This record gives sequence, C-alpha cells and structure tokens, in this order.
Amino acid sequence: NKVPDWYIDSCKKIKYMFPKAHAAAYAISSLRIAWFKVYYPEEYYCAYFTIRADEFDGDNMCGGLARAKMRRKELFDGFLNRKPTEKAQYYLCELVEEMFARGIEFLPYAILESDADHFLKKGKGKILPPLNAIPTISTAIAQSICEARAQGPFKTRDELLRRSGIGPTAMAKLVSTGCLDHLPESSQIDLFSLM
Repeated sequence: NKVPDWYIDSCKKIKYMFPKAHAAAYAISSLRIAWFKVYYPEEYYCAYFTIRADEFDGDNMCGGLARAKMRRKELFDGFLNRKPTEKAQYYLCELVEEMFARGIEFLPYAILESDADHFLKKGKGKILPPLNAIPTISTAIAQSICEARAQGPFKTRDELLRRSGIGPTAMAKLVSTGCLDHLPESSQIDLFSLM
C-alpha cells in the first residue's frame, strides 16, 4: 500500500495510537460527567465547587442569584485582560447561575454543620458551603474550627476563639456572615440583659 517504512516502524514501537485513545477517553469522561450533572445535580455541583474551592468567592457566589449575575457581568468587562483566577471566577459564576436556574440554592454558612473544605448536599435543591468558601477563612482555619467543634458545641464566641485558635480577623469575617448570630459574645452576664 506504499506506506513509508518509518511509519510502520513507528507503529511497531508505539503500542497504542495516542490521539484516538485519548479522544475516546475524553468523550467517555464527558458523558459520565454529563450523566451526573443531569441525574445527580446537587452532588455534581458539590464536587465541582469543592474541586474549584481556591477560585470560589463565597461572598459573591453564595449571596444569591442577583449577586452572582452582577459579579459575572463585572468580570466580563475586560475579560481578555483579567487574571486567570478572575477568569475562573467568571466561569464559576456562570455555573452558579445555572445551578439557581435548576432550583438549587446555597444554604447559609453554619458554624455547627459546615464542613471545613467540602460542599455538602443537604436535601433536594440545597447545598451547604464549607467554611473555607468564606473569603479570608483559609482551609487551615476552617479545619481548626471543625476540629474544635468535634470536641463539643461552642457556647460563646469567646470559646470559639479560644478553642479553635483563630484570630480576630477570621472571627470578624465569621460574624459578618451571620453564622455566629446564635452565639453570645461571652459567658459573662451583663446588667442590661437581665432587665
């Protein structure tokens, strides 16, 4: 068939043809991902956001549909000149919008339930974001909070500070999210609370 000798020699050395096998593997992987996205949407979004946690900005993406849309539009302006992390945030905002359109929403952060670094499915259409999705709360800080929480529930914010070893900046950010609203500042009783 007039096939050059170098090509036949290459085929004897290379036991499988990379382009075809690689393309087939990608196609199979894409089909599997699409199947999970259709039939197990909460689990799909939890896994996707957990893997992309470094780019996930909880202030904008967990703040509701309007806030995610606004952030995506901000990132679209000058998109080609944006940093890679900002481009990744743009695509995450698109996915958050899609998630909301499918009737799935984020629950508020919960100091007693949120995982350190994994998004959790909490029933049909509900996803609980992890503590490290809160900007300025690193994975290490989130893990120290979860380790302290495993020893028993926190009774006050002072106890949370002491047991977890987090700093005042992290504490202020936790307070701003509302996940500590149920905890009193300290165990000391003030005169005004008795009246």
